[in-house]
Amino acid sequence: MKTFLLVVVLALSASVATAGDSWDRTDKILLGACLATAALDYGQTMHIARNPGEHFEYNPLLGEHPSPSTVRNAFLIGGAVKIIVAELLPSRYRKVWLGGLAVTSGIIVGLNRKNGISFEW
Repeated sequence: MKTFLLVVVLALSASVATAGDSWDRTDKILLGACLATAALDYGQTMHIARNPGEHFEYNPLLGEHPSPSTVRNAFLIGGAVKIIVAELLPSRYRKVWLGGLAVTSGIIVGLNRKNGISFEW
């Protein structure tokens, strides 16, 4: 975790000089995909929070049985962080960031669905 945070800090500090690159069509589409998959993940995580006897959460930041308010706050903060980091990154790295987040969330949503976790918003 410390290594990940160090990489993020270095990437952000290196990108400050180029921060504010304009967003092209691909950047906007990737942001949409990232937020859409995050919304699906949010729905599944809310289902877990409201049905603690059926499933448990794997995310160590939330704990096995998070409350709905914890889930809501975590996803609001996470969404803001995703957008802020994307804005600070140069366009080239922004695509990697947003695409990686969208793919990762998509995989998690698919695995959750395969394990019978439905959506509750």
